[in-house]
Amino acid sequence: MATETTNVIAGTDTHHVAVINEHRKPLADKEFLAVGSGYRKIVEFITSHGTVTAVGVGGTGSYGAEIARTLRGEGLCVLEVNRPNRAAPAEGQIRSAGRPSSRSIGTRRPDQVGPEG
Repeated sequence: MATETTNVIAGTDTHHVAVINEHRKPLADKEFLAVGSGYRKIVEFITSHGTVTAVGVGGTGSYGAEIARTLRGEGLCVLEVNRPNRAAPAEGQIRSAGRPSSRSIGTRRPDQVGPEG
């Protein structure tokens, strides 16, 4: 009997990682050290849950730059994720979590080319 491959999507903010499947079902989350050895463990953690469709990284231009480089170096598609409006109440952020907006959608810059080219 053939086994079906799980497609997964991950998100990280440099030290905390969450992994969901393509149906938005949470699979796992874990914290790591925000250093090179921690970033390598993040790659292992993400890829252990299935075929990685994309990884959303918050702050790829600053604190997230090194994890973004590490993920890209492993051939993973990295998308920059805009930070939510920190002034918005947490309750509103939870209610809108399932509804993408122009403020929360990851965008791909020319230097963010993943394995699909």
